[in-house]
Amino acid sequence: MQRFVPAKLHGILDFMTVGVFIAGGDIFRVKNAPASTLPAQVMGPSVVLLSMLTDYGSDNGFGSARVLSMKTHVRVDAVLALSVGLSPWVFGSWRKGWNYWAPQALAMSTELFFALTTDLHPE
Repeated sequence: MQRFVPAKLHGILDFMTVGVFIAGGDIFRVKNAPASTLPAQVMGPSVVLLSMLTDYGSDNGFGSARVLSMKTHVRVDAVLALSVGLSPWVFGSWRKGWNYWAPQALAMSTELFFALTTDLHPE
């Protein structure tokens, strides 16, 4: 698979989506199903920490510590995405309606897309 997404764009998208992960339960009115919301609420702050430690390349601009490679970053992204996307199915909350599984499935698929297409060797 060709990796065409610049690492810096990946970083911008990470910071832009954190709020949605943290507030997703309120946005999609899913308050009574921790299995559908907790993984995403954990993913939000985890992505901030992960992003602050990632080396996005020479033109970083994020003030990160550059401790983790993009390869490590996208691997952690993929694990977090799978935990968010599969949790409604694993714990059965998907039965309560589309809003208990569709946002998580969308988040999982977009996170996996960017994990698979982000350039691992930023300049």
